Amino acid sequence: MKALLLIILTPLTLLGSFAFGQSTTPDDYVKINTPFKQIENGMILEGSIDYGGPQTNFLVDLNSPEMKDFLRYPQTTQNKEFWKRVEDMAYYTAFTLRRDGPQTSAYRYVNLSHQRSKTPIPIGQFAACNAGGCRENALFLHLALKASGIPNQYVYAKISVATPEATYVENHAFVVLEHEGKKWVIDSYNPAFNGASFDELLSKDGVTAQNQKAPYDRIEPEVSYVSKILNIHNYPAVLIPRSQVQCRSLFM
Repeated sequence: MKALLLIILTPLTLLGSFAFGQSTTPDDYVKINTPFKQIENGMILEGSIDYGGPQTNFLVDLNSPEMKDFLRYPQTTQNKEFWKRVEDMAYYTAFTLRRDGPQTSAYRYVNLSHQRSKTPIPIGQFAACNAGGCRENALFLHLALKASGIPNQYVYAKISVATPEATYVENHAFVVLEHEGKKWVIDSYNPAFNGASFDELLSKDGVTAQNQKAPYDRIEPEVSYVSKILNIHNYPAVLIPRSQVQCRSLFM
């Protein structure tokens, strides 16, 4: 009952100037499209709902009880070795947002209720229902890595994964970080991308299980595969409070 009450009350208590049925782009926000995103407290990560699609917008409220609780562990790991932190944050995010979670009634309720009201979802609701797809995983992983002291960017791209059975082409979210001059993809949702070289994923040959991966423990797919990044999108847009735009540069 407690979790259900959080789901129902949070849209009303956190959104402030947002009202049910109104546009999700208020006048006091600036919309920015960039391929490599730095997402901070108070921002909104745009979905497709304003363009006729089903994806809702995400409100990044790091002061909510759910997000304070989620970020508490990452904040204690800043003195660990670099790749150990990366490994911990990838597993921690995957544990928080189960892959099968989007099939649950709680996750569906969160999304459907905000689709109907056209209000952004406070992201703590995904932690509350222990569920998330690739967009939620990438966003939580981005925030967890930053709380652990590791700079990284949120990226949304068109990808392909070829297996002996079929080739899948879809849009997918993940994070990119740079260490000792090399860029790596960290992905708590798709094991065929997790730990792969960013530049090799962009190459014509893509990445297989035989390619060198980032030096941390992870689970490899059970079937052979070739993963590629086909195109990096400028969307989804990030809506930034105007007060933050005046204070600092937010994108690299």
